[in-house]
Amino acid sequence: MHQRQTDEVLRMLSPTLRPDCPKGTSCQDAIVDYRHATHFNHICLPTISQPLQAPSDGTGEGGRVIMKTTVEVKTFRAGFLPDQVTFRDRDGQPSFIVTCYDSDGVAATPGKATLWDWEWLNNARNQIRPHFDVYYTMKGYEYRWRGKFGMLNETESMEWVRCQHGRIPDGRTPVIGGKTKEGTTLHHAAVWWQTRRIPGKVNPDLGRAIIGFNGREIKVTGGYDVLCWK
Repeated sequence: MHQRQTDEVLRMLSPTLRPDCPKGTSCQDAIVDYRHATHFNHICLPTISQPLQAPSDGTGEGGRVIMKTTVEVKTFRAGFLPDQVTFRDRDGQPSFIVTCYDSDGVAATPGKATLWDWEWLNNARNQIRPHFDVYYTMKGYEYRWRGKFGMLNETESMEWVRCQHGRIPDGRTPVIGGKTKEGTTLHHAAVWWQTRRIPGKVNPDLGRAIIGFNGREIKVTGGYDVLCWK
């Protein structure tokens, strides 16, 4: 009995001791299903093909997991290693691509979700509870988002394409990140800023890529990346 309990504790604390999930690092179930996340190892390459194609209705938004800002971080416990996360916030905290949805259902804007106190994510004592804060930018500042948001999972059907001066890549189909109240489409952008890769937004009307960093809205006209469908 004691050995069985010990083995169970080890599986909980060491993801690689669990059976591999066939979907590996691309698994979306690990984000919303705590039991699945803690039963399988997701730090592995997918062994089944599950490409996410652009929707046939032409929206091009991709697959998103809809959440509230009070999301239970324990559902993310087994979904990733911090070293595998591409985006980082000001002090190295893992960040993720999101779209923030207005309550009126009209506007939506690309933003970021930052996981604070992530170093305690797999701590057995759980003395500090990791938590997400979601951010968007407006009129020169970065604000905390309080409503519904959708977290985007990048897949093999997407890639980042280099661009500049607010343009989107010629001949490519960008992943739709949101839209303004006036109906202008927004896309996901990525910018290197102070040694950090930060997710943000772009469209031709803006004339630049925009990110939020340390409470400020940063506008970048030089090189940035736009998330596109392959």
